[in-house]
Amino acid sequence: MNSKFDQALHVVSSESAAGTLKVALGIPRNRLLISEDPLSYGPAPATDDLLDWRLIREKFLQGIYLDWPDFTMDHYSENGLLNNITSLAKDKPIIVWASPGLGEQLLIAWLTVLFDRLNLDFSRLLVIQFECLKPNQAIRAVAELSPQYIQQNSPDARSLSGQEVDEYLQAWRTYTSSDPKDLIRLLSRKLDNSTLFNAMRQLVYRYPSVETGLCRHDEDLLRNTGTHGHVAARIIGQTMGSGDFRDIPGDDYLFYRLQRLGQSHRSRPLLILTG
Repeated sequence: MNSKFDQALHVVSSESAAGTLKVALGIPRNRLLISEDPLSYGPAPATDDLLDWRLIREKFLQGIYLDWPDFTMDHYSENGLLNNITSLAKDKPIIVWASPGLGEQLLIAWLTVLFDRLNLDFSRLLVIQFECLKPNQAIRAVAELSPQYIQQNSPDARSLSGQEVDEYLQAWRTYTSSDPKDLIRLLSRKLDNSTLFNAMRQLVYRYPSVETGLCRHDEDLLRNTGTHGHVAARIIGQTMGSGDFRDIPGDDYLFYRLQRLGQSHRSRPLLILTG
């Protein structure tokens, strides 16, 4: 690796991805920042106040982390992205590791937003982006790659063009907008960055279907309930394995959605939960 890489601060979307990079490339923990937040699901308020953002996101995550009801981003005080945002201002490259999936495309967008708010030099923001394992096998997240694959197949880190920076900033504004028309406007003109464009297209399926009144994740959960038994873990695993690779949420979120489908206060729950 070159000296720029050796000096860089590396940003990843999860602890699993951080662990893989440590094994694969020997990156020390003090040069890794982990996004404390899955970003791609739950409330995304359009606010410039990072504390407001954090409090809203923490409240949501406390509701879906069943084994962690007192979740706080302070858990990531040593290496969390928001907890260590001032580290971005140091005079060294910032390398974000990403896949074509919505979550990690939003991570790049989030970094451009933070750079913009801190008035940092965008030439220091570099991206290492994987595209596919094989011609017909997409990569859904950096965390699913093996250390050996990363050692042998990592693309070069590259800077973002001015056009790409603008498109990621616009994508974030669209994602956090309360007006669905903003998403339609973004998609109607198409982005030069096809990876980002294809990831943002997945947000259309977060809205209820005209035919069923359900979003795609809920439809998939119900379909897999009928075809893959009645064990929640099996249903969620099949949903994660069979969905569009660009929008695969975590198991915690899918279980949260599964519970909502079976809430007893509904006049006609779509499934019954026991156990």
